[in-house]
Amino acid sequence: MALGMFLFSGVDTMGKFLTETVHPIQIVWFRQLGLFFGVVVLIAIRGRSVLISSNPKLQIGRGVLAACSATVFIVGVSYVPLADAVAITFVAPFMVTVMGALKRSKRELAQK
Repeated sequence: MALGMFLFSGVDTMGKFLTETVHPIQIVWFRQLGLFFGVVVLIAIRGRSVLISSNPKLQIGRGVLAACSATVFIVGVSYVPLADAVAITFVAPFMVTVMGALKRSKRELAQK
């Protein structure tokens, strides 16, 4: 777990330093390319059955949103300090909780 967290912070730090000389979209492209090669290795080891999903549209949407999130983060760290960008990402669980509560309350109001 500690090694994983170190690697995550290391990748973010490399992204911050690279934005000084490389366009943020290129950085994201290579990050996503690395993830793609990881998936290719996973498929080679476990077979195509790992790609089976009960809801492929949601799975594709999740992948697109993850790529968009990485893009926005790298573009963001090109403008603000890395510590500030990481601190902002810690707000995400709170936002999900608030949005979930709002959605639920709208649904309850519609039922009444």
